Amino acid sequence: MTSLRELLEGKYEILGQLEEDGPGEVYKVRHLFLDEIRLVRVVRPGAALDREVGASHLDEARAAMRLRHPHIAQLHDFSLDDEGNAVIVLEAIEGLRLDVALRDLGPPPVGLALEIAQQALRALGYLHRGGRVHRDVAPERLMLTRDVDGRPLVRWTDLGISRLLAGDEEDMPMAGLFTAHPRRAAPEQFGAGSREPDARSDLYSFGLLLYELLTGRFPVSGDDPFSWMAGHLSARPLDFAASDPRDRLPADLRELVLEMLAKDPAERAASAEDLAWKLSLIQDRFPERGDYLDRALREARKRTAAVRPVVLPPQPAPAPSPVVPVVPPAPAL
Repeated sequence: MTSLRELLEGKYEILGQLEEDGPGEVYKVRHLFLDEIRLVRVVRPGAALDREVGASHLDEARAAMRLRHPHIAQLHDFSLDDEGNAVIVLEAIEGLRLDVALRDLGPPPVGLALEIAQQALRALGYLHRGGRVHRDVAPERLMLTRDVDGRPLVRWTDLGISRLLAGDEEDMPMAGLFTAHPRRAAPEQFGAGSREPDARSDLYSFGLLLYELLTGRFPVSGDDPFSWMAGHLSARPLDFAASDPRDRLPADLRELVLEMLAKDPAERAASAEDLAWKLSLIQDRFPERGDYLDRALREARKRTAAVRPVVLPPQPAPAPSPVVPVVPPAPAL
C-alpha cells in the first residue's frame, strides 16, 4: 500500500490529523513552498479503481477545481494513483462544521439561520447554472466562519468528491441506483424510474438541511436505508409542533420549508434563486442577533488545538551504490 509520505510527494509538512467524519483521513498540512495551511483528505478505496472509473473521477475533480465562488471552498490539488488512493488538497477554513455546531450548540437564531441558508443557496444556484448538481447537500459539507469584515460566512467544502472516490455503497439499498446518501436523497431517486439527482433533488435535500438548521431536528425518521427510503417516499415530515414547540418559526417559513420537502419535484421551488427570493421576504423580519457565531468559532479554535500528532515511519535509507572493482591497466609490453 502506498505510504502517506509517498502520497504527499514531499510537498507538504503534516501538522496533525483532524477528527473528521466521512471517508478517508483528513490532515492539517503546511505547503512547504507557499508556507500556507491547507487540508489534505486521503481516500483509500477498498479495491483498486479500473481505468474507466478512475478517469471519470479525474474529470469530476478537474471540474471542481475550476469552480470559483465566494461560498465554495477552493480545491487546490488532486491526485489518484494506480491503486486507487486519492489525495484531495482543500482550502483550510478557520471555522466550525455546521453539523457540529447544530449538535453542540443547537440551532442558531432564526436571522442567522436564514443568512446561512441564503449564502448556501447562492453557491447551489451557481452550480446549477453551470449544469452541475451538488449531490451531497448536508450540514457536514458547510463550514461556518467569518469573512474579512467580520460578518457571517458560509462555505461549501468537498462537494461530495471524497464520497464519490471512496466508492462506498454498503449503505445504499440498491447500489448504483442513485448517488445521494439515502438519508438525504429526494423521493424521486427511490421510486420507479429512479434517476440521477437534478437541481430540484438538490433543493429537496436543502429543505432537509434547512429544517435541521431551524429546529435542530431531522424531519424524516429512520435508522437504516430502507426506513429512510420509506420516509422520503410516503411519510409526512416531522410536525413542527414537535420540533418547534415554542413557535420560534413563523407560519410562512414553516410553509416554505414544507414546500421544499414536497414529494413531487414540480411542487418545489423552481430554482435556488426562486427559493432564495422567497426566503428573503421572510429574512427581512429577522435581523441577526446573539453570540451564536462567536461561540461556534470558539469551539472551532478548541478543535484546531486538539489536532492529533502524526508520526510517520522513518524514511528508508537509500540502498548503497554497488562497488565497482577498479582493474589496474595491464602493464605495457
